[in-house]
Amino acid sequence: MNKFDVISILESETFNKKGIELDLSSSTISDYEKTCLKDKVEQMHCSAGYKRNIQVLMALVTTDFIGLSSANKIYLSTIRGNSLAEVNEKIDADSKKWESKIIINFIINDEAILKVIDELYNRIDSLSSIEQIRWGAAVENDVTNKYCLEIISYASSG
Repeated sequence: MNKFDVISILESETFNKKGIELDLSSSTISDYEKTCLKDKVEQMHCSAGYKRNIQVLMALVTTDFIGLSSANKIYLSTIRGNSLAEVNEKIDADSKKWESKIIINFIINDEAILKVIDELYNRIDSLSSIEQIRWGAAVENDVTNKYCLEIISYASSG
């Protein structure tokens, strides 16, 4: 994909007033879970980051969420902390509930953002239960926690 393709995709995703359209008709999760999942996707999609005045570094776009259309199990969570040790501890506890595929949005308020993302990504990637990771990253300066990981974990039939 060339530079102009990336720019046009991000513009169409970012400035889409309707938000992300997620077709969950093939999913076997409950209606309540579908509602919660749609809310979480709206929160994590790149357009929400721009609306919240967050500096998006790596955008989560519609194609990152396509696998959710055939989800038969989901787990949604948010991990927050002020130290990497605290976040890693929470990952250890939370990851026991994760399914095999994960979409994660790293929202970091740290000068060494790339190093932090690399460390957290590698920590998550080292978990034997994870088959697929899709991720995005953003910087948010006005937060009470230095690190926030928004997580959608799912298993699918497709």
